[in-house]
Amino acid sequence: MQLHRSIHDKMIGGICSGIGETIGVAPLYIRLLFLVLSVYAGSTFWLYLLLWVILPVLDAPAVDYKRFYRNPHDKMIAGVCSGLAPIFSTDATVIRLVFIGFGILGGASVWIYLVLWLFSPLDPS
Repeated sequence: MQLHRSIHDKMIGGICSGIGETIGVAPLYIRLLFLVLSVYAGSTFWLYLLLWVILPVLDAPAVDYKRFYRNPHDKMIAGVCSGLAPIFSTDATVIRLVFIGFGILGGASVWIYLVLWLFSPLDPS
């Protein structure tokens, strides 16, 4: 499949969902990668705009990814860690410890947590 912009699961221009469809990764992970790179590299905004102009829109069939939802039942703050636990096949406590560890070491885990909290939906079930 060629690199394209997608009309399915798009938030702004369909760049991240198109890249996700092309390489078989959920668009959330591509969006997080763009976010982290924009914080550390700073030039991903221009890359995103360039891809928006260059890449063709392709109406490929929607891909059913394992979606990330915040867990409203097993939450400490917002349910982000308990929502990530099934994706990584681990316990939510391990994910919480990783976030705390990276936060203590000066990483961007607080910002990543806040972004996941603000831009991810609650589990509908």
